[in-house]
This record gives sequence, C-alpha cells and structure tokens, in this order.
Amino acid sequence: MAEYAIYNVKSEKWQEMAFRSYDDVVEKYGTVNRWDYECVYAFESKNALSLDDIYYIFNMQRPGDFNAHSLSVSDVVETPDGFYYCDSFGWIKLDWDRWTGGI
Repeated sequence: MAEYAIYNVKSEKWQEMAFRSYDDVVEKYGTVNRWDYECVYAFESKNALSLDDIYYIFNMQRPGDFNAHSLSVSDVVETPDGFYYCDSFGWIKLDWDRWTGGI
C-alpha cells in the first residue's frame, strides 16, 4: 500500500498564499514553509499513483469524503517519494521531511 496526503494552506495564511505560484510564494517568504499547511486528506492506494493521477482524481473524480477544494495551485501532495507543490504548470519537489501532520 502506498500512502498519500493532500495539504492546503492554513486559514491564517489563506489570503496571502493560496492559489499562488511557487515563485510568488518563494519571492514573498523565501520558502514554502510546511508549518503554513495542514493535512486535509490522507489515503492509501494499492497502486502507485503519479502526481498527474492524483491531480485528476482530486479534480474530476473527487472521493465522496473529500471536503476540501479541488486540488489547485499552492496545494501540496505527499507521496511515498516526498512532498510536491502544485505549481501553475507542473510540480515542484519540496525539501520537507516526513512528519506526522498527515499520514
């Protein structure tokens, strides 16, 4: 089983960071800080999922118990390979350590 998680910007940073490109956030804050995020959904999959698979699922086939907004720019996805920032075009791998915030 592979474990995954979706992270959204916390409410106190929402106005400043949500839906902004990686470059915009880094320009303003110097980094994408993991403490500005909260896990909104964690799940397991029998099959390995690509980031594009996850993006499709959480936009086109959202699970019934997923109560956050569609996966969008500024969201972070945790995969078995690490953490990835959803950028305007593609994904940016973040230098975050595994933590207990989600899975």
